[in-house]
Amino acid sequence: MKTIKEKYHEYVERHNFEPKFAECTIQFKDNGDKMAEQIIKLSCEVDDDDDDLIFYYATGIRELESLTKQDNGQDFVVLTAEFLDKLYI
Repeated sequence: MKTIKEKYHEYVERHNFEPKFAECTIQFKDNGDKMAEQIIKLSCEVDDDDDDLIFYYATGIRELESLTKQDNGQDFVVLTAEFLDKLYI
């Protein structure tokens, strides 16, 4: 299974630009529940058009990677991520 960093670099190589979003599967630490298709924006820039769709705002790929660790300071852990340049509503 490829790491988030590997998937990110493949995306950049294929598209020649950085993705704006990651569609993630997350797992909550308190009860172990998993939720698929949660959108993490790879920017802290809030846009009213998509704010309702965003689960979490990350500062970029490094923060997204840090969210895969149990001691990330959040109540969830990122299990998987697929990168997107825009949201398909």
